[in-house]
Amino acid sequence: MKILAAEKYYFVTGGASRVFMETNSLLERHGHQVIPFAGRYAKNFATPYSRYFVPRFSLFSGEDEGRPTITQMAKAYADALYAFDVARAIDRIIAEQRPDVAHLHTILFQLSPSLITRLSRAGIPVVQTLHDFNLVCASRYLYTGGRICERCKGRRYHQALLQNCCNGNFLVSFMSFSAMCFHTLFHLYPGKIDLFISPSRFLRTKMIEWGLSPKRIVHIDHFLPAAKFSGKGNGSEDYFVFAGYLVRQKGIYTLLKAMTKVRRGRLLLAGRGPERAGVEAFIRDHALKNVELIGFLGEAAYADILSKAKFVVFPSEWYETFGMGILESFLLGKPVIASDLGAYPELVRPGETGLLFEPGNADDLAEKITSLLQDDDRTEAMGRTARDMAVLNYNEDLHYQRLMKVYERPRG
Repeated sequence: MKILAAEKYYFVTGGASRVFMETNSLLERHGHQVIPFAGRYAKNFATPYSRYFVPRFSLFSGEDEGRPTITQMAKAYADALYAFDVARAIDRIIAEQRPDVAHLHTILFQLSPSLITRLSRAGIPVVQTLHDFNLVCASRYLYTGGRICERCKGRRYHQALLQNCCNGNFLVSFMSFSAMCFHTLFHLYPGKIDLFISPSRFLRTKMIEWGLSPKRIVHIDHFLPAAKFSGKGNGSEDYFVFAGYLVRQKGIYTLLKAMTKVRRGRLLLAGRGPERAGVEAFIRDHALKNVELIGFLGEAAYADILSKAKFVVFPSEWYETFGMGILESFLLGKPVIASDLGAYPELVRPGETGLLFEPGNADDLAEKITSLLQDDDRTEAMGRTARDMAVLNYNEDLHYQRLMKVYERPRG
């Protein structure tokens, strides 16, 4: 089978692009031909199909360094509405490669829905894995002003302007708002996507609440190849880990507040992001000797740090749609303390694979941290259970079987 796989980036920037890469590799291991399509960036991995890629400046995600020029901003806005260069590239792929099915990941706003119209016109079935709430929310996250937000429900997209919810930048908020209005008005997105794939039951339920037909969305968990993590996770030092983008909605300040109450163990903060200076100031102002900010780590370095940790903390205060970091922790034999929010409760089984705490409650989080630090036998037992559960329920064979059913009957 020939599969056109589309994603904004052809390098790993986070969970969505990682799932994209892992899925492509899985399909290729099973003998399928995967034709990747993405924006053209300097960081892209090498591929013979890069000749189809379109040049992009990621105005909306902030992945590029430097301030955009007026020309770049104007082009980014036009591309967000309807990218004609993407349409031409897709026409070329269809003519030269003749894919059997198209599997989209994150396409807004850099690639736009123009590829959907071209694929549909050619009679090629289209499925999309949802990684965020871009289907219904201009900011993608159902989060603004430091709290969860569902004001746009019922296509009230003007709330994006009233709340200035896209990174607090009115220009970007206006671009996102007008792009969503344009796509809705001309039936471009979700348009003629045949089936959506949701990685969690939570996300599927939320999309149905917002008006998507239950027949158009199926639940398929993400996966990670267990063999990639074999032989790891045997050590145990006197620390635990937070790894993620340093933004408020990840619950980083709730975690830091909890650490003012934790009397043993150390927290290693692995990550980068706009709140780094704020995190450094909090650590300094509260004299937190038990917290170390170690910055962004590559895959190998992170796996090494994680393998020696006691457990991992995910204190998010917005709706996470899955939890690739949690799954990775489980495969390394580490239990997880996570906020009882979004998709996290589908992964973390309290008392079996980790613990859940009330989102935003530093006292509750501190209590959960302390309880694991004081009971090594319990913590190690939960880590073993977590790995067994991950291997059983989130393996690549199961994911492949479910994915093939979607590819074979996407119009069902």
